[in-house]
Parts: sequence; structure tokens; C-alpha cells
Amino acid sequence: ATAAVDETILTNMQSMRELVSEALEQRVAVGIPIRQTLGALVVPQTAGALENLFEILREELNVERVVLGETLQLDATITPELKEKGLVREFVRQINAVRKSRGLKPGEPIAFTLQCNTALQEIVERNRAAIAQATASTLTFGVAETGASFQIDGVTCFLV
Repeated sequence: ATAAVDETILTNMQSMRELVSEALEQRVAVGIPIRQTLGALVVPQTAGALENLFEILREELNVERVVLGETLQLDATITPELKEKGLVREFVRQINAVRKSRGLKPGEPIAFTLQCNTALQEIVERNRAAIAQATASTLTFGVAETGASFQIDGVTCFLV
């Protein structure tokens, strides 16, 4: 019985790897980086047996939901809400890169001053709690042109 269970698990994981690989190829084909959250991944009806593993698909492919359909298809529509989620994810990545470059340990608190344009500042304001939790950082806004610089959505931001 254990061998049959192990074989089922191995088969399911192989199917998951194939779905992830195909969906990642679709992302590359349409030029959408994995950091950009997407709304949905449609998987074939035959993948219904894997439904208990859909959370893994969601996380691996950065999609909000996985639904059953006819064929594997990534919904590449980027709504303003999804665009914002992608930008927040990029802010978190950039802030954590600066933390790492400064030798900070995970969870070690730090305060940063961030300089960016008004539109990005508004996004950070709306998502301040999530960014703070993901980076163990407190952000204030101000002039920070002497700090680390990075690009977000084509805009140069500075972090001190």
C-alpha cells in the first residue's frame, strides 16, 4: 500500500512540475516576470486530481487563483490591482536586497528613508504594513539621493 501511495505522490509531483514548466514558458512568451502577480492560471480538467496541490501552483507561478478549464492557459491580463501587487513585491525585493548588502539579519529591524515619485509613494503608503512586515523595515519619505538606487516600473528610487 505504501508503494502505491508513493507512486501516486511521485506521479502527482511530476504532473505539477510539467504544469509549472508550461506556465512559466507562457510567462516568458508574453514577457511577464514572475514578480508580477497574475489573476489566474487555467489548468486542464485532467489536473482536477491535483486540486489539493493548487496552492503550490499559486505560489510557484504567482497567480491569485487556479481554475479548471480545457487547456493550460495563463491569464496575462494585468489589472491595476495586480500591477500594484507586482510593484509591492518588487519594493520588498529591492528593500531586502539593500538589507542584505548592509549585512542585516532576517527580522532585524531598520528604518529607511525612501525617495520615489508620487505615484509609487502612494502605492507604498497603501501597502506600508505589508512591506514593513515582509522587510522588517520602517519607511519614511524624504530626500535620499545618496543611498542605494533601484528602478521600479521605470522610475529611479533611492533608499537610505
